[in-house]
Amino acid sequence: MTRVKRALVFALVAAAWPVAAGAQDAARGEALFMRLCKGCHRLTDSVMVGPGLAGVTARRGDEWLRRWLEDPPAMRSTDPDAQTLSKPFRSHMRKIKDMESTQNREDIIAYLKNASGGLNK
Repeated sequence: MTRVKRALVFALVAAAWPVAAGAQDAARGEALFMRLCKGCHRLTDSVMVGPGLAGVTARRGDEWLRRWLEDPPAMRSTDPDAQTLSKPFRSHMRKIKDMESTQNREDIIAYLKNASGGLNK
């Protein structure tokens, strides 16, 4: 491969890297949801340990969801909406180690945006 071709390939890969690295992956988000969230939440209006998540991405913006997923206790202490939402529940969502990852939070949000139907099948 000539130097020009190598430089061109490098430039193309470098230009695409930030997009690929930050891209949301709904399939990964689904796997994360099934492992981390399904025990307490459904994608319906059904209340379990936590609230049902039907329409959550329509009610809450991505930034709110990112902050909530990253640190629910901090949100409950500073955000009036989070305080109100938490009141009816005896148990509260804790900080989850896997949600420290920006990519994991983005993937969960992508899954929630794309999910249809419930998990009670």
